[in-house]
Amino acid sequence: MHPHAVPTPSSTIEAYLLLKAARADRQVWLTQQNLVHQIIRCNTLTLQYNRIMLEKAQDELRSADRFVGHVRATIRRSGVTTACEYAMREDYSSAAISGEPHLGQSFSICLIQIRCQAHLNQCYLM
Repeated sequence: MHPHAVPTPSSTIEAYLLLKAARADRQVWLTQQNLVHQIIRCNTLTLQYNRIMLEKAQDELRSADRFVGHVRATIRRSGVTTACEYAMREDYSSAAISGEPHLGQSFSICLIQIRCQAHLNQCYLM
């Protein structure tokens, strides 16, 4: 019902129904307001959760950065040339066709094994 166009009731029943319709209209707006409040609450909670997930991801990124630094330092101390230089120069198209593993895959597997071992060591320390 439009709030500015209120017809003049001509009977008691019309007055009663007009008032009931106005109250029902108000209830619709109240319900809509409550829904919007709940949506805002849900969005706020989701934002708080996402902020926690962002902080965890940032912690993991810092940990990954430290791990990369550790790997680089270990490689530097060993005196061995990094496999990344070879991986960037070599063409793997023939190895990809043949299905044979190539240096990049071996290096990735090695890093995964190192990472898993570091994770296991960390678990044992807990």
